[in-house]
Amino acid sequence: MSRPPLRLSFTLARRFGRSRSLAGSSLLLTSVVAVVMALFLTISALSLSGGQVVAKEMGRYAYSASLGTFKDVKPGDIDLVAKVEAAASSGGAQSSAVVLHSPDVLPATVDPPMTWYAETDWLRRPFPGRYDLVNGRWPRRPGEVVVTDTSGGKLAEFGDTLPVLAGNERFRVVGLADDQFADYEEILAAPGTWAGIGEPAQRSIPRLAAAVTLLWNGEQRRSVTEAVASMLARQTGQQPANVASRIRAVDRAEMSAQAEPSWLDRIPAGYQIPAVLFPLVAVLAIFGLNQRRLRRSLRLLVAVGARPRQAT
Repeated sequence: MSRPPLRLSFTLARRFGRSRSLAGSSLLLTSVVAVVMALFLTISALSLSGGQVVAKEMGRYAYSASLGTFKDVKPGDIDLVAKVEAAASSGGAQSSAVVLHSPDVLPATVDPPMTWYAETDWLRRPFPGRYDLVNGRWPRRPGEVVVTDTSGGKLAEFGDTLPVLAGNERFRVVGLADDQFADYEEILAAPGTWAGIGEPAQRSIPRLAAAVTLLWNGEQRRSVTEAVASMLARQTGQQPANVASRIRAVDRAEMSAQAEPSWLDRIPAGYQIPAVLFPLVAVLAIFGLNQRRLRRSLRLLVAVGARPRQAT
C-alpha cells in the first residue's frame, strides 16, 4: 500500500529536480512548511493540555484534595499520613495515596537548583503516565530516593549518596526517572523519609514543612471529604464543619478545566500571523526568482511567431 505513493514522490522529486528554478521553488516551499510546523509544535509544547495536567497532578486517581491549608507536616510527624489514609478509607475510598511535597529539601550545594520533594508509596505506581523509571528501582525504605533526569542534568547518579538540607541528611539514590511533564529537579522519596529527618536539619531550616495531598478512587466524594475533615478537626482543634467547607475535592474533569490556556489560545496572532505571512512571502519570492526565466520564455515565444498577448 505504501509503495505507489513513495514511488510517486521519487518521480515528482526527479521531475522537479531537472529544472533549477522548479527545484529552488520546491525547496523554498518545503522550508516554509517546515518552519510553520515547527512554530506550531514549539508554541503547543509551552503549556500542558488538560489531559496532561490531570496525568501530572492526579495520576491514576479519580479525586484530589489538598490538605496543606489546614496542617503542614513537620519532620517527625509519623502518624498523619496513616491517619489521613485511614480516614479516607472509612469514608468510602476504595484506594488512596497520600503525597507529601515540599520545596525546602534542597541539595547541599552552592546555589542549589529549584528542587521539588515528593514522598508517597511509589511501588503503587500512583503516577504511571508521568514518571518513567529509566534506571534502578523505586524507593522502598526510608532514606531511599529516585531523582529525575532533566535537560540540565541530575542531582546525583544511580547508587550515589545525595546530601540535602545543608548536609544534615543523606539520601541513597536507588533509581533515576524521567518526568514527562516537567523539567526541574525532583526527589521522589520512599514513605517514612520525611518522618526520619533529624533535629539538626530542622534547626538549620526552621521553616521546613511539607504539604499534604490526598488522592483516591471510588464514588464517595462527599463522605471521604467529611471523614478526612473530621480527623483534621481533631488534629487542629477546629470545628469539623468549618474544616469540611474549606476542603475542595476535584475530580478529573474539574482538574482538566483548571489547566491554563495554551499559548495558541492566549496569543493567537503569535501563530496565525506567521502561518499566513510566511507562505505569502514564499509565493512572492518564487515569482521574483522565476521572473527572469519567464521573460526569456516570453521572448522565445514571440520570436517563433506567437503574439505577445497570447504568450502571456
